Amino acid sequence: MSSPSPPPGRRWFAAPLLLAAVLAALPVLAAQWERRPQPPGPVEVVERFFAAIADRDVDRALSYVSTVPYGPEAALLHPDAIDDGWRLVAARPAPEAGDSYETWVEVTVDDGGTQATGFLEVTEADDGSGGWLLTDPLVDIDVRSVAPLTYLQVNDLIVPYAALYPAGAVGVPVGRYQLLPGRYRFFHQPPGLLTDAPPQWLLTPAVDRHPEPVPVAVPPLRIPEPTLAAVQLQVNALLDECVQFRVREPAGCPFAAGVEVGPTEPDTVRLLRDIRWQVIEYPTVEVSDPGGRDRELGLPIGLADPGRIRLTATGERDSGELATVSVDCHVSAGLDPMRVWFDQDGQPLVQQPLVAGVGLVSVFPAIVEDTCPPAAGGDR
Repeated sequence: MSSPSPPPGRRWFAAPLLLAAVLAALPVLAAQWERRPQPPGPVEVVERFFAAIADRDVDRALSYVSTVPYGPEAALLHPDAIDDGWRLVAARPAPEAGDSYETWVEVTVDDGGTQATGFLEVTEADDGSGGWLLTDPLVDIDVRSVAPLTYLQVNDLIVPYAALYPAGAVGVPVGRYQLLPGRYRFFHQPPGLLTDAPPQWLLTPAVDRHPEPVPVAVPPLRIPEPTLAAVQLQVNALLDECVQFRVREPAGCPFAAGVEVGPTEPDTVRLLRDIRWQVIEYPTVEVSDPGGRDRELGLPIGLADPGRIRLTATGERDSGELATVSVDCHVSAGLDPMRVWFDQDGQPLVQQPLVAGVGLVSVFPAIVEDTCPPAAGGDR
């Protein structure tokens, strides 16, 4: 049995009542919409980004960035690389800021003595949230080489070179890194070796909006007497190891014998065997910082005295006779291929640099040319 239909008059009043209820609810819905949290605008996103940097919260700062770098170029995005003593003093929409999907924010930072102005690009997030993200708010630096240091330093952050590239791969350009905006010092901690205090940089994305990377280099170094004495001891120890080799050309050592040893024909002796090396007098070393490209494989070692390394061997003359030779040799100029590097405590490290091959970080130990003069030979 079907339910009775409402009287016609009652059906006529239903629609106006429903419309009245909707109209009455609209102010409530509008108020709730207004109270709903809105995504921060471009300027507020920039302010929050700088606040995270001031808190040394790298992860929070990068949460406002659309594309986060990774790999070696991101090695300096670390709390220890962030300095204090500076602040954001202004953030405002830039002139000719852009459109509704992309805009620029002008910022000014101050460290109490210097002000720097930059521009940060902000774009609307593509997730439909209505929020904004910074497109490229980081600063590029160009570190061509850390030589003659074994580490890369930014403020309180020290990154050993071996952590960035294969161990010992000196001479390989380090390349570009990215930093958060802020105040920076580079390579300011080789204790006792700096000639002058390195400058401080107050860095923001540049005014031209397409900046060149900031060039960064190791400052000039001085070599105090205790450091030079430590280098001398290491050179002596390396020579003691080198004379243990029983070959004409000890790889990586600063001395070698040629294929032929002897004054002139017919006294030339070749096909050397039973080779013995002996340190008679250690060379006296000198070290200074030449600057420029001459330091890219470490500081070269000069010689105040070349010392004497004695070679004793057996060889054959053209006649087929066996002869013994004994000749005093010298070390190569500059103790090639040895170079001096320094660790973060300022301690020297004398070593042979390893040079990168094409496409691979390959090791090619240098071979020194003949450092032995003509020798007197005796029959055997």
